[in-house]
Amino acid sequence: MNIVLLHKNLRISDNSALYHGCNADKSLIIYAYDKDYWSNNGKSERQFQFCLDSLGELDEKLNKLNRDLFIFEGDLDELALWIDKNFPQSKIFLNQSTDVHYHRNLKAKFISKFEDSGRLYEFEDFGIQTKNHNRDDWSSNWHRIMTQKILPPPQINHSSKIKPKDLLDFKAFKKKQSLVDPKNNSFQLGGEDKAKKLLSSFLEKRMDGYSIKMSSPVEAEHSCSRLSPHISFGTISLRTIFQEVQKNMNSSIFRKDLYSFKKRLHWHCHFIQKLETEPELEFKSMHPMCDSLREDENDELIEKWIAGETGFPFLDACMVFLKEKGWINFRMRAMIMSFASYNLWQPWQKTSPRLAELFVDYEPGIHICQVQMQSGV
Repeated sequence: MNIVLLHKNLRISDNSALYHGCNADKSLIIYAYDKDYWSNNGKSERQFQFCLDSLGELDEKLNKLNRDLFIFEGDLDELALWIDKNFPQSKIFLNQSTDVHYHRNLKAKFISKFEDSGRLYEFEDFGIQTKNHNRDDWSSNWHRIMTQKILPPPQINHSSKIKPKDLLDFKAFKKKQSLVDPKNNSFQLGGEDKAKKLLSSFLEKRMDGYSIKMSSPVEAEHSCSRLSPHISFGTISLRTIFQEVQKNMNSSIFRKDLYSFKKRLHWHCHFIQKLETEPELEFKSMHPMCDSLREDENDELIEKWIAGETGFPFLDACMVFLKEKGWINFRMRAMIMSFASYNLWQPWQKTSPRLAELFVDYEPGIHICQVQMQSGV
């Protein structure tokens, strides 16, 4: 029995764990729903809604391959016990992911439990390098990962389906969730098909003027790729995006904009690699002396800041937009954070998770590093 464990790579194409894990007569695809994870550092309901959208589409695609997506309700410690009890000889396939401290610790324990017995297979994600990490070779290794062959969806399952006890199928799990109807908000919807449509429309026409318009609080909403939540939840692989960009590089009339976007794919992994290599950055400043710079928080100021009620019109307008859309462009994110750290003089450790909760596309490695940069620590 092969067990594929999903966390963020919620797609059917170019998914290493899913592709290799389903290459067997019997396989089980599991998403572990840990309610404590979803209430942890910067996590929020709007992000979970995107995750749920993505899981739903993935389940539909798997059904067409005579496969099902199952939900385990509990943390990774509990899942490890469940696997040992029900499938003690199973092999486990998962993709690497860089995440908050809560998940990172549980994942490390989960991996150590199964790795020594040779039962666990962990695959690279994005361009993050976890084995023999070398700064001098990082860029060339990243390029090597990005140019590897894109994996097809897993093969059709010709065996009888497995329905393990104690697991919910996706449809039963979704019925249990009491979330706001996505029709009643302006957040982006998840799913691999939506990611591919966004990429196509961006490369074909929306990219025009991207290198300049991405900085505008007015034009960025349309002119940016808007792929960030899809990249964060893995509804499309970074390798797929990179290779589509490369294909268009010579023929596109937007070469300057395309090159600017391509650089940001590289930067994306650079920042996540930093958190992967230095996980303490989630709580401590890059420069340790700066941890004593802003020691006392003012809850009233932080609440007014996050509510968009500071009395500074531009800042407040950006916060209202962010709360409504779940997204805002990078320049405005930098301004929002620097205002909290410099104008309000609040500790970034207190403001960072509150801001992260508003982003549908919250990616800890990028967010935490950028928060520290905008706070001068």
